[in-house]
Parts: sequence; structure tokens; C-alpha cells
Amino acid sequence: MSAQQTAVRNGTDTYKDAQRTATGIKSDVQGASSDIYSTTLDTAHKVGERLNDLAHNTADRFSDVRDIVSDKMSTARDTIRENPVNSSLIALGVGFLVGMLASRR
Repeated sequence: MSAQQTAVRNGTDTYKDAQRTATGIKSDVQGASSDIYSTTLDTAHKVGERLNDLAHNTADRFSDVRDIVSDKMSTARDTIRENPVNSSLIALGVGFLVGMLASRR
């Protein structure tokens, strides 16, 4: 075999090796891309579920707090109606103290 034929053969072999390597890299990149996509979708789904749970928990707690505040307001209203003189004196005293503190500035 001549030197020229050997060089052509070596060049052809190198080209085929490079082509096989490129095909392997392309396959690896496609597999990695698919894995990343699947992982991203799975993570987004889990985050969505968690946010949904947090929204429901927050709504439940807000409802509980609203009920507690409503009960306390009702209790305060009833106490004021049952003891109007005492309630007025307390309100007068609190107003006086707030006025004193505000005038010190």
C-alpha cells in the first residue's frame, strides 16, 4: 500500500471516529436535556402542590383569626353595654394618658 493510500485510509478512519464521537455526544446531550426537562417539570409540580397547600393553610388560619377577633369584639361590645359608666371612665382615662404622652413630644 502506498503512502498516499495509507494517508487517505487514516484520514477516513479519523473522520469515522470523529463522526461516531459526535453522534455519541449528541445522544448524551439529548439524554441530559430530557433528564433536565423531566426534573424541572417534577420540581415545578412539587412547588405548585406546596404553594397550593400553603394557600389553603393561610386561608384557614385567616378564617380562624377572623373568628377570634369577631368573638373578642362581641365580648367587648357586650361588656360596654353591661357597664357603660365604667367603660366611659376607662375610655376617658386612656384618652387622657394618650393625650399626655402625645403632648410630651
